[in-house]
Amino acid sequence: PAAPGGTVDFRVRRSKGFEGMAASPDGRFLYPLLEGALWDPATRGLEQVDGREYLRILEFDVQAGRYTGRHWKYVLDANGLSIGDFNMIDATTGLIIERDDNEGVAERACPAGQRAENCFHALPRIKRIWKIEMTDAGSAVRKIGFIDLLKIRDPSNRSRVPLSGGHFQMPFFTIENVDVVDADHIIVGNDNNLPFSSSRDPNKADGNEMVLLRVPEFLRAR
Repeated sequence: PAAPGGTVDFRVRRSKGFEGMAASPDGRFLYPLLEGALWDPATRGLEQVDGREYLRILEFDVQAGRYTGRHWKYVLDANGLSIGDFNMIDATTGLIIERDDNEGVAERACPAGQRAENCFHALPRIKRIWKIEMTDAGSAVRKIGFIDLLKIRDPSNRSRVPLSGGHFQMPFFTIENVDVVDADHIIVGNDNNLPFSSSRDPNKADGNEMVLLRVPEFLRAR
């Protein structure tokens, strides 16, 4: 069920189970990350830290073939958000996509208070790639900094799609791929949910886009 009730002992909401799964650089551990917060039967609400929902990062020992029992808390920037992907940079730091469920560009937005098939009525607000550090197990990961995928600079005019508000944007409902390419670059991709996602044009199905970003300061941030 979407929200457990009665005597049901089920803590994972529908479609909010494992989403991202990182691996340690040596391949010893896997780090599956839930897409949504678990239900807490004691509080009859979703798991939170200081009023904000958190997602669990679990640790699986590949050699032993079992979970270690350790976990970390990924605290969302706002309740109700989701994650799209998770990959490690090194043994303790990684990249996580955090997003809302909205899509669209301001140039094709509906007039305030209106909805129509030829415009976007709920524009995206949060499409971010966070760099995180996993420190003490059982605690919240440290959020070092993020890339705003709605405000990407394109000084060399390399974008193959029109800019929005002077920036290249990834305004997609589901952005579900991020990984390190080298010391200066990451790659980011969307899932177009063909034919259901229409994020650049409300009447045209999205393509799958793979975007190479040069972010040396971000990757070196501590």
